[in-house]
Amino acid sequence: MTSRISFTLCNLVAISCFFCLACKQIPLKSGLLERQVASPQVTSHQLRVLVNEYVVLSSHRVESRADKILADNPDVAIRKSALLWKINGIASAFQAASRQDPFGAYLDLWVLNRQMTQLFESPTGTELFGKWQPEAVAECQFLEERLQRINETVSTDTQHAANFVEKFATDYPLRSLYLDREPMASRYIEEIQTPSKEVIQVIAQMDSNIEALKKLTILYAEHLPKQARWQSELLLIDATQMDVVQRPLQDLTLAANAASRIADTSETVPLILQDELQKVSALITQERLQVTRDVDLMRSETLSQLKGERAIVLAAFQHEREASFAALRQERLEATRDLKEEFSRGLDATDNITRSRMAEMLQQAPNMIDHFFLRSLQVGMCFCLILLVVVILNYFRLARFFRTRSKSTDTIVDLKRRDESLSLSRSSAIPRNAA
Repeated sequence: MTSRISFTLCNLVAISCFFCLACKQIPLKSGLLERQVASPQVTSHQLRVLVNEYVVLSSHRVESRADKILADNPDVAIRKSALLWKINGIASAFQAASRQDPFGAYLDLWVLNRQMTQLFESPTGTELFGKWQPEAVAECQFLEERLQRINETVSTDTQHAANFVEKFATDYPLRSLYLDREPMASRYIEEIQTPSKEVIQVIAQMDSNIEALKKLTILYAEHLPKQARWQSELLLIDATQMDVVQRPLQDLTLAANAASRIADTSETVPLILQDELQKVSALITQERLQVTRDVDLMRSETLSQLKGERAIVLAAFQHEREASFAALRQERLEATRDLKEEFSRGLDATDNITRSRMAEMLQQAPNMIDHFFLRSLQVGMCFCLILLVVVILNYFRLARFFRTRSKSTDTIVDLKRRDESLSLSRSSAIPRNAA
């Protein structure tokens, strides 16, 4: 019976402690921003929102500027450069923004924009867009201003981050529009410190990390169809520059020019050479028919080759798309599995902590009960002592009061007796005087 009561009491105490802990605020995770910036003006969550908005803005600006260059320029090399800028610039921006820490993602985006600016302003990069080169540089400068405004919003000490971005972009510049970048973590892995976190902190940040990853994935998924279309356009440009396609096109041009020259020559023949003209006309007609047949043959061969190339391109594009979707699906499954494992480990750690706390509480429960009864006995004894003192004081006060009252009563009785004796003496004296 006693053990059952003790077990029930321990359960009540554990439930009370659980509710007390549930009422507390869950501590937030301190990120790279809080550890590296002396006096940050925003939190890591707010910086993540700014980074996501910047990625959307930069993707839209780069796409719009590249589309304008494609619309106004028939040069194949410049069109290829514009497509590469759209494809690799937007993909690299989302890759930089997908870093787990918001401050690291922001610095990586800034380094990427500075590297593109230096590439467009370098001697090798001035020939990428021809006369549209200043527009690409102006676009990068506009994005640079937005990044600097974010830096001013993050902290008052803006020079530290700017110096880091300038040094990294200068030490590891870009060489082409394929944007083969030097990894940032491999150069500064020793400076990255992983802080120790409580299990409650990990569980508290799990939902926010999943939500941030979900938003960034949705934003990038909107660009996947565009990326596929741009890749196919780039593949078509590369395919048209192949020798197997260029030679038939050149032959078609030569045949058309020859037919045009023959027609011009036939119009300039004098009328006096009508007979010769008829013979020449017959020969020309025969030649024209032969040229037409040759042209039709070359056209059919060219079309068949183009169809074959188109089928190969479409098959390659389909394979690339299926591979991309499969890779994305596999990454999503792996991320979900990792999150589930992390969540299970967090729950196991929480259960272990709860069981250890329950065991400690069960061990301390008898001492707590003994302490409670001891304190209750002490309080009861103090209360009885105070009550005894009060009773004694009231007793003495009542005794004094009754003693004073008895004295007053005796005095009054003596006075009454004296008055009665005086009245008796007076009454006895009056008859004597009368006699």
